[in-house]
Amino acid sequence: MFPAGELRQISDRWMLRGGPNGGYLATVALSAMEAAVPGRSPLSATVHFLSRPEVGEIDATVRTLRTGRAHASVQADVSQGGTPRMSAIATFTNQTIFEGEDTGTRVGTREMPGVPEPDEAVPLPIEHLTGSFERRLDRRAPSAQIVEFLSGQASGPPEIGGWTRFSDGTPLCPLTVPLFMDSWPPPPHRRFGIGGHVVTVDLTVHWRGRPGGGWHLVWFESHFLQNGYIEIDGWLWRPDGGLVAQSRQLARYVAPGG
Repeated sequence: MFPAGELRQISDRWMLRGGPNGGYLATVALSAMEAAVPGRSPLSATVHFLSRPEVGEIDATVRTLRTGRAHASVQADVSQGGTPRMSAIATFTNQTIFEGEDTGTRVGTREMPGVPEPDEAVPLPIEHLTGSFERRLDRRAPSAQIVEFLSGQASGPPEIGGWTRFSDGTPLCPLTVPLFMDSWPPPPHRRFGIGGHVVTVDLTVHWRGRPGGGWHLVWFESHFLQNGYIEIDGWLWRPDGGLVAQSRQLARYVAPGG
């Protein structure tokens, strides 16, 4: 999955057309913070993207803000050659809360979408996408309608997602959850066209349960485009319906032709 040392630098294996994938960058920052609190699992993290990183070495300044019995809070500032790239803060908790099979109690209307099994779903057509990142994941949509916008066909509502796993078979773990929370084309592309441009300002991830190995279902939605900014909300479920994570991105959005 990640070769030795890859999380201590920016790799060229996770690139999109605009630079390194934001979820991968969040995983790099989280790795630096996790090393400061061994034996704890991430609970919440927010990463602010300050400038576009380049492939190569990074400098990570990590500071433990507080360590308590239940939680530890850590901050990381990541730079390259003196240029700030990311600033992140995360809360870690005791691993034991994620060791069970609890699928939670739903108190609202949001639930795991009913979708076909991975073998019956539609592979994401990566021939319409660019960047080394696209080859690192196996992604399958519930229907062809979800992904038809990639070939320039009719638009749909600003929502997208489906079954997702690492293409090399590596199991999902808590450290790599942020990568899955930024793993599909942005949902506004379905509404406005694939020629639009999304630049993430910040990404927040909340860990809610234990990852389940290979296939996971991710789903992303956008609801408000205002003053040039759009939000992207995400959910990640195990096949048994257990919620693994939630996320929100705030991004600057430039429409096709803009």
